[in-house]
Amino acid sequence: MLALSNALHAPANPIGIETIAVRLLEEYLGITQIQFGQMIGQEVIIHRAMAAISHSEKIRFAP
Repeated sequence: MLALSNALHAPANPIGIETIAVRLLEEYLGITQIQFGQMIGQEVIIHRAMAAISHSEKIRFAP
């Protein structure tokens, strides 16, 4: 996690921070897909996704 902390000091914009955080967490956790997003009401807006296909999407959670 020190590598994550150190890497996040370099970028000056939120997109750069998200991109670095997603990449390092994917490597650290040894996973094949990771998404970073924000919950707004019943929806999650995915800002960064790393997998075989990278994309932005909106997901609705049913109550």
